[in-house]
Amino acid sequence: LQDMAVTCANKLMSDGVAGVVGPHRSTNAMAIEAAAKSGGVAFLTGGTTPKITELDNPYLFRARAPDEIFAQVAATYAVEKLNATKIGVFYNNDEFGTGAMEVIQQFCADNGLEFVAEGHNTNDKDFTGQLMKMKSSGADAVIIWTHDPELAIHARQIAELNLGIPVVCSPGVTMPQVIDMCEAAHIEGWYGVSDFVSTATQPAVTDFVEKFEAKYGGPAELYSAAYYGAAVALLDAIERAGTDDPAAVRDALAAATDLAVPVGTITTDANNDMVHEVMVAQLKDKVPVYIESISVD
Repeated sequence: LQDMAVTCANKLMSDGVAGVVGPHRSTNAMAIEAAAKSGGVAFLTGGTTPKITELDNPYLFRARAPDEIFAQVAATYAVEKLNATKIGVFYNNDEFGTGAMEVIQQFCADNGLEFVAEGHNTNDKDFTGQLMKMKSSGADAVIIWTHDPELAIHARQIAELNLGIPVVCSPGVTMPQVIDMCEAAHIEGWYGVSDFVSTATQPAVTDFVEKFEAKYGGPAELYSAAYYGAAVALLDAIERAGTDDPAAVRDALAAATDLAVPVGTITTDANNDMVHEVMVAQLKDKVPVYIESISVD
């Protein structure tokens, strides 16, 4: 996959593009970063790992909020809105899960909160042991940070074992393809943090949802919204630059500010992170109902 991403990146740059929307996934973004730098072309990725920021690559832009913002908002919401004093975390043992777990753990340490965590592996099918430990730990809210299949299993087993505390999840729980994997009763009342919630009321969201559903006949979801926003940002940069020269377009992307897109407001910072806010939603009858947007400096 990473080799193919590099091949595609080089092919696009050889075609003389002004900039590239993509690649998807953090591993692909990190794979093409050297090619982007040597080719002098801006890439707008939806990868969210903090390691992208650490690359310090002037040609790699992140068109979604990074994972540390999602995790910080999840923990903040659990404490400030759900009155949690002891936060539990179910997390995948991979980079995606452990990165969020560490952010939440540090948040708890900084705020004098108790913290308990239970890890699992991708493709695990039974979380009974972790759930029973969490139930006996006295946690009064739990945050789940894992991938789609494991999330659906968590939902079923949390209901079966009656964990009985508020649940806050990573973005997957707000996405139609994940919601469809779950029984409505299992996720009723759960919260999700995401950079796109289709029921949000911001004009950039409502306009996108209306046009997407009219054109494609299906529900708008996070990835379509994220890369639509990236395309809007790239076109805006070309227009402001007054040219399709890749160097000028890169500079215009770096100077983007207050551009409303479906995943928030794009204002590029010194690390080329473009989005700095996250939406919070609650599941009601399998519909993610928008609550609010929270910005993180």
